[in-house]
Amino acid sequence: MLPSAGADRAFVGAPSSFGDEEVSLMCQHLKGTDEQPDRRFTLTFCAWADRDTAGNVTIVHLPSPEPMSLPDAAELTSAGRDDALVQIADVSSE
Repeated sequence: MLPSAGADRAFVGAPSSFGDEEVSLMCQHLKGTDEQPDRRFTLTFCAWADRDTAGNVTIVHLPSPEPMSLPDAAELTSAGRDDALVQIADVSSE
């Protein structure tokens, strides 16, 4: 079960940058406690932006109590970004 809308959440530390000259890519852990007192969770949130696109990925760590490392999350996010990018056909030459 995913954390409920009433869950108490807070980012942990400062975001880590994994971008390059093409894209700004940052990841950060998010810890929280659900309305059920014994239920704690950690999410990993990554976001990217470049000249034409922006997006984000949230990795839910259930049932594992250990979050994915930020470098691994950045690699997964980068792969998702690569899959999402498509070349738009040049319609001006038609």
